[in-house]
Amino acid sequence: MNSILTPIPARTWMIVIGLILGSVVQARADTLARYTFTGSSLATSDSDGNSVASAITVNSNSTKGFSTGGQSAGTTAASAPVYYFRTDGTAATEGAADDYLQFTLTVGSGFTADLAKIGFDHGATAGSDSDNIISNWQIRYSFDGFATTTATIGTSTVNVSPGANQSANYIHYEIGLDGISALQSIGANSTVTFRLYAFDNLSGTSSTSGVNRIDNIQVDGVVAASAVPEPSACVLVAGLTGLAVAGSRRRRREA
Repeated sequence: MNSILTPIPARTWMIVIGLILGSVVQARADTLARYTFTGSSLATSDSDGNSVASAITVNSNSTKGFSTGGQSAGTTAASAPVYYFRTDGTAATEGAADDYLQFTLTVGSGFTADLAKIGFDHGATAGSDSDNIISNWQIRYSFDGFATTTATIGTSTVNVSPGANQSANYIHYEIGLDGISALQSIGANSTVTFRLYAFDNLSGTSSTSGVNRIDNIQVDGVVAASAVPEPSACVLVAGLTGLAVAGSRRRRREA
């Protein structure tokens, strides 16, 4: 007796199977690390479950800590704490002194990551010094914890006149990472370390009142599952393949 159901062509079955397999590997943009310093905390507040961002660690010989100097770009209100370093040297001297904020980002097992951008809010204070302060936060990264390799991503700069307080009106600095090949297709369980160095344009003797401020540090990226189907998907595909084979054999017998 002929079935009342019209056999589905094998080509259609293969298209369905391909769609199922394609849906198994999904990529999504997310915030992979975010530091707002709320509650005077150095921990990340991101919620991505496929990567792990560490808390910030601080390495500095300068005066440092939390300050209520405004939280977000464009605000004039002193709200949640920001973090600050007292500016006391140029890039050359600060490189030697190693004054920086550091955090790591580790890709989860079974995933890969493409980093999209990094950004933060940047403010500064020149205090009562007679010189203009050029406040800088420079971003660097490394895949071996800065043991032997380091690369600079970019530098945010704020020029502050004597006695001015740029922290009342932060600028937002953001730079894309998708053009940096080393930060694309980062493998499972790999760790990239970021450092943000604070420095200014002076030697240190004239900028004792200068302060570099930073807030809302954020790294965005796309985390994708490795191209390995889940067991449930494999079972479904096997079942559909069996149906396709059975349908093909039946059509040959009826012919």
